[in-house]
Amino acid sequence: MAPALRVTRRVQDQAELSAAARMANLDGAFAVRSRWAETLTDQPIVVVDDVMTTGSTLSEACRALESRGIPVLGCAVVAATRLRLSSGS
Repeated sequence: MAPALRVTRRVQDQAELSAAARMANLDGAFAVRSRWAETLTDQPIVVVDDVMTTGSTLSEACRALESRGIPVLGCAVVAATRLRLSSGS
């Protein structure tokens, strides 16, 4: 396991954000830590997260890694939340 990512800017607490707002909140918020970039380049990895709600954190993590030439084979989560639909759906 490698703590390969870092947060590059302040992000909002996502608890009350919609799926679209979560994606916007995290857009470009992660980067690969320089000490891991060379080690992980061309090494296929699996991204691990504790809980998946909308997938925005995993999506941003994959974007940051792949932008540095680190191929992501897949993602694993320990738990997922139940999708809540708005009353109009």
